[in-house]
This record gives sequence, structure tokens and C-alpha cells, in this order.
Amino acid sequence: LEALNKQLEDIMQEEAQDNTREIRTMQLWINSLHIKGVYVNNLIRDVKDGVLTLKVLDRVEPGIVKWKKAHVKPSNKYRCMENSVLAINIGKAMDFVLLGVGPMDFYNGTRKMILTFYWQLMRYHTL
Repeated sequence: LEALNKQLEDIMQEEAQDNTREIRTMQLWINSLHIKGVYVNNLIRDVKDGVLTLKVLDRVEPGIVKWKKAHVKPSNKYRCMENSVLAINIGKAMDFVLLGVGPMDFYNGTRKMILTFYWQLMRYHTL
């Protein structure tokens, strides 16, 4: 029981650290898109498999994601990274500046790179 309390406390601290203003803004923006089956509580954790990013891209620019190439339920790390590679390539096709952004950044939860991608995606959507 004590170990579970410690684990829960660690998770809560991690979520508190992740909830910066920028991340909360992105979460609210994604949730406001009303994508079926998508509700973001923790952006950094939710982008890990690449599916969320592909769904948001498809909502912002309908038809841009070739779902036959995507893994909707990725079974391992490499499938997750393939989804992220697909999303990054789509972002580059949309003229996003993604220097230094790679699939490992999404998988490992590199906040700066995830926010770099999502800020450009939000900007693309609003302009």
C-alpha cells in the first residue's frame, strides 16, 4: 500500500511539472477540435505513440494523413516511431520548420520539440 501511494505521488508530481502554461494551451486547443475519441489530459504522455499527432493533423488538414501507412494501435516502440516519422514528414510538407525534431523526441517526451511541432500546427490551423 505504501509503495502504491509513493507511485501515485510520483505520477501527480510528474503531471504537475508537465502542466506548464504552454502545454495546457496545447491541450485545450486539441480538446477544442472535438476529435472523436480524443481527450488530452497529458500532452507529453499522449503523443508518445504518434496516433494523437496524426489525428490532430488530419483534423487540421482533412485527408492529409494516409491512414494505410499509420499504425492506429501501435504494438511496439518502432511502430510508435513510424507514426511520429509520418507526422513529421507531413509537418515538413506543410512547411513547418522542424530542425532537430525527430521521432525519438515524441516517444521520449522531449517537451521543447513536441511544443515546437504543436505550436506550428496550431499556428497553421488559426491562420
